[in-house]
Amino acid sequence: MSKHVTIIGTDEIGLAAVADLSQRGFTVTLYVPEDEPLGERLVEEPTIFFNGERVDFHRVESNLAEALQASSLIFITATGWNVESIARQCAPFLTDNHRVVLFGHGALASLRFKQVTDEMETEADYVVGETDSPPYEIAYDEKTGELELILRSKKMLFSSYPKSDHPMFLRELRACYPSMTEAENIWEVLLNNRLPETVVVPVLSNLSTIEMEIAHFQLYREGISETVARLMQEVDEERKKLVRSMGFEDVGIERRLVESGHVKPLDELMEQMQESNVFNQLPRTKVHMINQFMEGLLFGVVPWLSLARLLSIETPTLDSLLQLSSVALDRMIEQEGLTLDKVGFFKGNAEALNQSVKEERHNPDEIVLN
Repeated sequence: MSKHVTIIGTDEIGLAAVADLSQRGFTVTLYVPEDEPLGERLVEEPTIFFNGERVDFHRVESNLAEALQASSLIFITATGWNVESIARQCAPFLTDNHRVVLFGHGALASLRFKQVTDEMETEADYVVGETDSPPYEIAYDEKTGELELILRSKKMLFSSYPKSDHPMFLRELRACYPSMTEAENIWEVLLNNRLPETVVVPVLSNLSTIEMEIAHFQLYREGISETVARLMQEVDEERKKLVRSMGFEDVGIERRLVESGHVKPLDELMEQMQESNVFNQLPRTKVHMINQFMEGLLFGVVPWLSLARLLSIETPTLDSLLQLSSVALDRMIEQEGLTLDKVGFFKGNAEALNQSVKEERHNPDEIVLN
């Protein structure tokens, strides 16, 4: 099995992946666009400071075609916003040998990636998959460029799209990330995005404090009251209704956070969050929190609600969360977000939706079971 890997993404997750995989013996190529200042420094000296150590890696490549040619295994650190843009850039250079993994928070990223390359008539028979969360939690000092590993995730759900590409792909990924855990399909990955519970609810509940940028405010230590914890649990209960309707195991937020390594197995969610060494070590600037808040809304809450409407499931708390967030931000969140019609799902039941992502690409309307 090849130990060559290409990383696309120069955020803290991408840089952490470069350093971590290099330390573990992988030959890592990092793609950095020519117009990024980081690239110039790294071309001269391909080194990342990771957990107090200097980590040398194989090389930096500013030519995307060359970067993709360097390895058949491609890790992309994609937010919900940039999936289509990255797919358009990669499409001309993909080959039958490529396996592409989108590190993110679900968001049907692999389906969206594949749709773009299909629209561009990409002939390559590559495979693509996605995770429900990134593999790391990282503190990144932009001034010094130093990375501190706070958590290497102990469990990441993974699925390919279509699911028929899944088994061999997963085995290869576990050589890089043993915590990769098989999901039923990309719907299960989407429904295990933790941002709605762990970011959207706490940030909305503390939005005035965050906007005032009160010094030393710690969102998870000081902003998780019993009330906020109840809201998180109620959002999770509605998510679990969707999970059960799709035929998946309905694991609650408390257990999911323990399994990923974010919290200790304490009795109460409030206590778990307040005492979490992971959440309380993460840098929480106003910009960072608002960005994650928006990602959790647009690519978590909105598609969950869209799925609930397809399945005729009532979700009053999620509806209220969307409405309050839209008013607070003065934005049309649902129109901006990932509604399922935007990726071709206009109707259908759980069986049809699961079937639609199991085999090679289908038009969902062709297989809907009425």
